[in-house]
Amino acid sequence: MLNELLILTKIKAGDIKAFEELFRCYYSPLCWYAASITGRMEVAEEIVEELFYVLWKDREQLQIFQSVKNYLYRATRNLSLIHISEPTRPL
Repeated sequence: MLNELLILTKIKAGDIKAFEELFRCYYSPLCWYAASITGRMEVAEEIVEELFYVLWKDREQLQIFQSVKNYLYRATRNLSLIHISEPTRPL
């Protein structure tokens, strides 16, 4: 948890290396998780890429109060569920 807080602090400060580390660590597992919900790996990859894009874009306003891992999995789940409930909705 302490390491996650350090990485999150660095990301908020604009440290691209910390962001890349987080991306490399979680991208594949999150894609598999999203694919298990959506049933399509292509869609899962788009969902996870969008999640990381928004995370970087809004990094200064991030308010993650639980672990970063929990935040990423919850956000992936929510985005995946939104996608399957509105299949015509573009990402």
